[in-house]
Amino acid sequence: MTYKGFAGCFEYDEEAGVFHCEIVNSRDVITFQAKTAADIEKEFQLSVDVYINFFRRIRKIIDASSLE
Repeated sequence: MTYKGFAGCFEYDEEAGVFHCEIVNSRDVITFQAKTAADIEKEFQLSVDVYINFFRRIRKIIDASSLE
């Protein structure tokens, strides 16, 4: 699956009863879990959005500190 240029993969852990998921084309480790197959896409998109927003905030902090 893909979203905003990021690709995700997942596998089901029968013992734990959850899907373990990972965004595979990021320089950082981004993982998430979903209890149902229906929740995988929702959690994937949420993880990508959180990651993107985090870097937007960090970039603003770095840009502001370089002006001092």
